[in-house]
Amino acid sequence: GRRRPVKISVSPTSSSMASDDRKFPPPATSLTASESCIMWLMPLSQLASWAGLAAAVAGGDTCLSAQAGVGGFFAGWALYNRCFSEYHKKLELGMVTFPFSPISYALHFLSPAAGNGLGIFAALLVLGNYGVPAKYVFSWSATKLASKRSKTMTWAYVMKGNFASALLLWTAFLALNIWEVSGGRE
Repeated sequence: GRRRPVKISVSPTSSSMASDDRKFPPPATSLTASESCIMWLMPLSQLASWAGLAAAVAGGDTCLSAQAGVGGFFAGWALYNRCFSEYHKKLELGMVTFPFSPISYALHFLSPAAGNGLGIFAALLVLGNYGVPAKYVFSWSATKLASKRSKTMTWAYVMKGNFASALLLWTAFLALNIWEVSGGRE
């Protein structure tokens, strides 16, 4: 008998992660204008957040000033998502967690220790808020993430970067608040 040639696949679809991706429809090929705008706001907002934190620390100000601005911005974004986005029928936890940061800064003027304490609590709340979706954002391939959310591959990579940056940023807020409470900035 004649031997059949053995076909060896070296394509990405031969991996177990990619085979998992085949269970979902292909990612979208384009975004609406609104979705594109929101997508590019993600890295821009992270860049502005890090710049605000760096400016506060370099200027000798409490990290709460930057945390308040960042928290206020993202509380507004959460409110926008709740009212106008495609997911508007779902509870947007950012409306609950992010406002504690501006409140902590206001409280800081009455009692620095209480303001920093609330700032620590606020950072922990936000990190907890990111925790559950981060599990999916980081454990899923970009293809699966894009497919599940009916978005593009670019969107999936931007989302993964946004989550990584946000988790590091709020960890920095937490660490700096703890450092300030422990007398690190006197």
